[in-house]
Amino acid sequence: MTTTSATTPREALRSPMTWLVVAVIGVGAYLFVPFFVSALQLNPVAGILSVAIWGGYALLLWWILARMQRFGRRSWVTTAIAFAWGALGVTGLATKASPGFSDVLTSTFTFGQDSEWASALTAGVVEETLKWAGVLAIAFLPGLRIRSTLDGLYYGLFVGLGFEAAESALYSVSSAAYADSVVWAVIATFVLRGVISGLWSHPTYSAITGAGVGYFVSSPASLARRIGILLGALGLAIASHILFDAPVLEGNAIVATVVKGVPVLVLLLIILRVSRKTRAAQIEAETESATGGPSV
Repeated sequence: MTTTSATTPREALRSPMTWLVVAVIGVGAYLFVPFFVSALQLNPVAGILSVAIWGGYALLLWWILARMQRFGRRSWVTTAIAFAWGALGVTGLATKASPGFSDVLTSTFTFGQDSEWASALTAGVVEETLKWAGVLAIAFLPGLRIRSTLDGLYYGLFVGLGFEAAESALYSVSSAAYADSVVWAVIATFVLRGVISGLWSHPTYSAITGAGVGYFVSSPASLARRIGILLGALGLAIASHILFDAPVLEGNAIVATVVKGVPVLVLLLIILRVSRKTRAAQIEAETESATGGPSV
């Protein structure tokens, strides 16, 4: 199941999905930007340094991921939309959705108001669901053709990268608020979130859900199987995120981060390998069909 690729700008503007994506990113920006500007005004040095570091981080990874593309180049416009959904849409909406969901958890279950488990559950469910919704919405943009699981994984990576950069910039400013050295506080946050846990953080989680979306919209399998994979991938991402934030294996933060994160990275690498093999076989089959025989 795919969308058509020959779409004019006028047709795109007539699509409700286009305006839904624009609206979500716009509302997210409306909620997040003033929030970040306030933090920036309280600590301008930390804010400027955080934007510079995390902006550079995002641009570097964007460049690397774009060069690593397999089986054809993907739309840079759609890639930018995916990044904006994560950086503005998810970050902004989470400022409202997370406190609300946390209140439901703490009032329904026996969590303390400041429970680390409540925080882990809130972050996992709210953030991964919002990122997953973004990849799903992007998959149905007019003119975009999701051809494989690999395509969905790619756009999921960029949704997660956008969210990682924006949220981490905000965390960097917050960590510097009461620190003796603003510069070292920002750098320490970058090392922990960008270097140590960067390989198995938000881009990894949303790449897993993106792969599920890619399978859902491109696979010839039954609807029941496609829905199962779609929701199963979301469940894996939520569980991985909750485990990473949960108060287990406490002690050495670096060791705990690696122990919790490496299995998630391995899972993504397995999904990536299978997705590449499936796409290669699909391309070979398409070539044989077009030429009337096996490719040489």
